[in-house]
Amino acid sequence: MHMKKRGARAMLYRSTWVPKGADGNTHGYSKQQYLGSLDLKVEELPLALKDRLTEGEVDYVMAKVIDPARRAAVSLAQQEVARQKDPLWRIDDALRLVKEASALSACALVPDSRVESLRGELQKVRTVQWASARPVPPPDPLSDALAALRRAASAVRDGRYGDAPKEGVRGSSTYQTWVQIYREIEGSAGPVSLLRALQGRGFAKAKAR
Repeated sequence: MHMKKRGARAMLYRSTWVPKGADGNTHGYSKQQYLGSLDLKVEELPLALKDRLTEGEVDYVMAKVIDPARRAAVSLAQQEVARQKDPLWRIDDALRLVKEASALSACALVPDSRVESLRGELQKVRTVQWASARPVPPPDPLSDALAALRRAASAVRDGRYGDAPKEGVRGSSTYQTWVQIYREIEGSAGPVSLLRALQGRGFAKAKAR
């Protein structure tokens, strides 16, 4: 199988080799069979298309289209969450609007109370200098890991990764990531795993042999 990108869509083809003399042909050649197309941003393989594919072809489409689309969607969602928590672009927008208001106030005076309200809100903005005067607690990687696992569980329940394919599930990126997480917790990842590190520091006990 191979894929051609046309704009925002992936065109899927199955290649078969026609040997010399199979149909009166003097030379062997590759024959292309069009199987269908799908949007490059789709996060689930359409059933109508999936039914036309072999297990290996499904794995190919998952690796080339579906998994990258899912990762891109997660990245975009993370960027949006970061933007919602970011005060800087709001400060920039506010500064731009205040500059415009300052110029326009030459023709339309602004009540003092409105400017005082603005000053009052600005005084509440926590700055770098304000933060440097207060001790910052060190990061807690274990708490971060626990919170990340809970977010991951919620995302799975909410359908972020869809349902597992009926065939080839062990080849999916979701399953492979879970195996790595499990090995870190269970300890089979070796001496660098989280469990081994906790055992080495006495926070967890080794399993009895």
